Amino acid sequence: MDLIEGETKVWSGRPSWRSMLSFYFTWGIPALIPLVVILVVRALSDETWPIWVGVVITLILLVLVALIAWFTRLDQQFTVTSHRLIIRHGILSRHEQSAHIDRVQNVSTRQTLIDRMLKVGSVDFDTAGTDDYEFVFDGVNDPQKLRELIAQTYTDRVREFERN
Repeated sequence: MDLIEGETKVWSGRPSWRSMLSFYFTWGIPALIPLVVILVVRALSDETWPIWVGVVITLILLVLVALIAWFTRLDQQFTVTSHRLIIRHGILSRHEQSAHIDRVQNVSTRQTLIDRMLKVGSVDFDTAGTDDYEFVFDGVNDPQKLRELIAQTYTDRVREFERN
């Protein structure tokens, strides 16, 4: 990422590996369904469906869940500079969103119960004059601390502007 003249990087990160745990639970448990169905059918009827089919399907689904979570984490990068907030998506192709820090009107954090237990959450930004309805740093460690860092960066930027 190229910085603008006079700009410094304040913070950079990706979704925390801990934020992927809720994804694993959400999608990993349903991935067990093929094996459970085969075991239940075998126990309750005279059907002799092979257990190995359920095991193979379940393993494939669990591997898919793990790969999707890993690529989702690898796909996103969040950066806070002295002038901008930047969200970069993509591994092969790239999509980048940025907003000048002086245009941020509201910064809110969001944590589910599981997120609170894992000490992760989302930081949502509302910016002036744009439609950044999805300008969110998802799955970051300690979202309140990041919100405070951004507030301090904004304050420093305003002081710098007033001095000049």
